[in-house]
Amino acid sequence: MKNCHKNESGFTIVELLITLTILATAYISFNSLFVSVLRISDRSSEFVLANSSTAQKMQAYENTNFDNIGTGGVLEEVEIEDFESDLPSELNEPRSAKVYATMLSPTLKRVRVTVMYQDFSDGEEVTYVSLIHESGLGR
Repeated sequence: MKNCHKNESGFTIVELLITLTILATAYISFNSLFVSVLRISDRSSEFVLANSSTAQKMQAYENTNFDNIGTGGVLEEVEIEDFESDLPSELNEPRSAKVYATMLSPTLKRVRVTVMYQDFSDGEEVTYVSLIHESGLGR
């Protein structure tokens, strides 16, 4: 009688299905991770743009003569500039960019620069505040 069992090498269908399942799970996991990394990268890029715009505007006001910074009455915060049109187009809408000033005393003003933008489903805000004294800058 002949030996009917051949010594065949290869994978069974069950082994192939298990391998495909493992590979599909790994692919989905890495794909999800990649999408998350892209989203974080976009969020940080937008934050850097908003932060840079806010810092530049604050620097401009810190270099402005004390008497040229408009305010309302004592302790009354007033909007003194809307610079939304100066924001980079890469910042998501709706967005706004405003400068507010408050006279804390006849020789001291507080300047607040705020940039708001839409970040996916969340609204984000970057705010800088500086105290400007008649004789110069204070923080």
